[in-house]
Amino acid sequence: MKEDAVYICARPSDGRSTPFSRLRSLGSATFDNARHQSSNAATVHSTGYNVEITFPDTPPISMDLFELARGALRVIVQFTKLVDALLPPGVSIDFPFHRLTDNYSPAALHKQPENVEWLEPYRLGIRKQLFGHLQFFEDSGELDSCLGWLENDQAVLKSFAAVVTLTTGICPSQGDFRIWLDSAKDQMRCIYLTRDKSLILINPAARPKDTEFEPAVYCLPPSIVPTFLFYLTVIVRMFLCNVFLL
Repeated sequence: MKEDAVYICARPSDGRSTPFSRLRSLGSATFDNARHQSSNAATVHSTGYNVEITFPDTPPISMDLFELARGALRVIVQFTKLVDALLPPGVSIDFPFHRLTDNYSPAALHKQPENVEWLEPYRLGIRKQLFGHLQFFEDSGELDSCLGWLENDQAVLKSFAAVVTLTTGICPSQGDFRIWLDSAKDQMRCIYLTRDKSLILINPAARPKDTEFEPAVYCLPPSIVPTFLFYLTVIVRMFLCNVFLL
């Protein structure tokens, strides 16, 4: 593994060219070229739900916005179903989402005093049911069930990435897709809840170019906010953090 690591380094110490360094150089050249192109380099035509983008000397690219919207709805429904599948029998996603507030301090939503008072008993009750349902600490052949549950949780994260990609405009790249639920010593949290219950994701490391960073702000669709906050702050993420710390 140590010998192969050189092939994923941007600048190998011995100066060799690697697939990663070639892609990085190509991306840099493409960025510089696009930055200096005139505004006439591409044309966009819109007809109803169809958008056609034409670049010089290349075939036009056509996009059906109606199909894009249908795809967004499908992944939102899929995300909700996947979160629901993680819950033990008798527990539903429905919770008093309207009671969540954000004081915009560095503390995560579930750590803010206004939310702890009513949210903590709710979280502890569901956590107890999950521990009993999955039997994480039982030697009774439940390992396969627990591993399956953890795999389902990874499916939720993949589904959420698809939601962000299809609903937030120009989404962050794979390497920049990082969500900080809570603040750390050198990193502020990325999730904020506005007074009208809109959920904002702030990614301070999006679109890096050399040593400069362009802050990016994304707003999730309202229909997914209660489910996402339930998953992230109420039970699943917090539950997993507690399990791996035990």
